[in-house]
Amino acid sequence: MEIGLEEIRKPAPVLAGGIALVSLGLNEKVPSETLRIIMLVLGLALIVLGTVLWTVENTPWKSRKDIAGRYLGAELGDLTITRLDRHGLYKAETIPWTGVGLFNDQVYYGIYRYKETPGAADPRLGGHWGVHKLEWNSQRESLKVRALDLTDYRLEDWGSWTKKTGAKN
Repeated sequence: MEIGLEEIRKPAPVLAGGIALVSLGLNEKVPSETLRIIMLVLGLALIVLGTVLWTVENTPWKSRKDIAGRYLGAELGDLTITRLDRHGLYKAETIPWTGVGLFNDQVYYGIYRYKETPGAADPRLGGHWGVHKLEWNSQRESLKVRALDLTDYRLEDWGSWTKKTGAKN
């Protein structure tokens, strides 16, 4: 059986593969702890990819709301969001990290990576990566951000950012 690019873009097999790898990674019968960790990380990455694919497949392509702009607040500094296309693809960036993701008019789902910056507030985070979720509050024009660091498996609440009035990218 030949698997083409169209099959890879479908979320169900990607999610199933991710769940299978996570299950194997959690199985203590796998003799190597390193192999189990690799399976867990790859499985989680596939689950994230499958979730993004599912979101894209089940979300109207044209995002009606635009969250591009500068946001103030939170301890990680200002947040700049740049719209990359008309379909809801955005780049989110602060001084310590950069991410990309999809916005479906309510929630932004994305991946991020901490920059390896000399003199960073916490240099131990350089190179860490994970998934993040930004929940849009249209009344307050603010974003509440939560992240899962997949380098050391920490769930984090990064706080809220409020859109700077008149700022657009």
